[in-house]
Amino acid sequence: MFSQQVIGYESLNGTACLELNNLREAYKDLATDIKKMISDVKSDQISTASTEWEQILEEAQYLVNLTNYIWPSTNFLSNPTTFSAVDNDIYNVLVSGEIQHYNHSTNKWSKINGTALSCIAAKQKVVAIDGAPITALEMVTKRKSSFKVKVLDTQKNEWTNISEFKARVIATDGDEIYCVKTESQSVYQYTGTDTKWTKLPEIIDNTANGSSMIFGESLIDTPDAVNQLCVINGQVYALTNNSMNVYTYNGEKWEKIIDEKCLSITSNGNWLGYVTLKGKGYNFNTETKKSTENKSDFTAQIGQLTNSAQCIINDKLELKYSDGETLTSLQGKALNVHTSDTDICYYTDTVGNIFRSSDPKKNKWDKLPRI
Repeated sequence: MFSQQVIGYESLNGTACLELNNLREAYKDLATDIKKMISDVKSDQISTASTEWEQILEEAQYLVNLTNYIWPSTNFLSNPTTFSAVDNDIYNVLVSGEIQHYNHSTNKWSKINGTALSCIAAKQKVVAIDGAPITALEMVTKRKSSFKVKVLDTQKNEWTNISEFKARVIATDGDEIYCVKTESQSVYQYTGTDTKWTKLPEIIDNTANGSSMIFGESLIDTPDAVNQLCVINGQVYALTNNSMNVYTYNGEKWEKIIDEKCLSITSNGNWLGYVTLKGKGYNFNTETKKSTENKSDFTAQIGQLTNSAQCIINDKLELKYSDGETLTSLQGKALNVHTSDTDICYYTDTVGNIFRSSDPKKNKWDKLPRI
């Protein structure tokens, strides 16, 4: 086993060396290529070319920044929320861990004190997992994240820790706060007092088949780790790691609510949006306990709306609107989609621009200022 791992690292190291060598060779011709391009530009084209070059540099900087930081593994952080919209405002965690707040009334971004690995906002509550990704330098200095849950006083712009343990997943509906404790993988509910939490029962997977094995042992009737959480009207919903099932806690035990295996869940209003292992998107009515398909051939991401409609991104990075009956094409080159509790839809394109629409079905979007 160990020898196989060493062979794997050797292969990766060889590939990295080859890529570095190719990059070195490319840089040899860079000066000549730039000189040739400049010589082709006429005097009356310099201004336009300069503007285009500045735009290229601006967009390239966004892409370069993505590789500057190393985020924690899924053992310590699972499906972090880095973009959370509340009404017309946004809390956005940058790749560095810095938190930026967008105020729609001023149309400006401002920095929130501290850093976070995950941040979610609902109503007047902002909850985060404390910490930040590390850089190469910080790997040497051994900078550490606490991974503790904290809440923001939006008036004072100050954080207060509300857990003494590390958390890998957080969720809130603005009233109740839930998290997954890293050490035990158990779901905890915040009591609202100091750093006191209530542990919920383990989720036991008793639906796995004989193929659900790890190191030769069956996963049947074993505790299942939680990858994602959603909270709807105080009730918590969980997507598990091993069985890929969706459960809800009824106050006494966990109940499986969806038959299909799922990849992701999201919520808004009374609706739970989910994507199945086959790439199909649905919304689940938490009152009637019924699901409706969004009609897309493939769903990669869902922005759930309170009226049951969904803004979705497919495998071609196309943003579409689904009301359960019809599917309307909106935009292309969409990387992420998010919705607020007042049905404001936001999407991020492939170079980091953020767009906003109060009525996404009409496909009218406003571009937000760059951070």
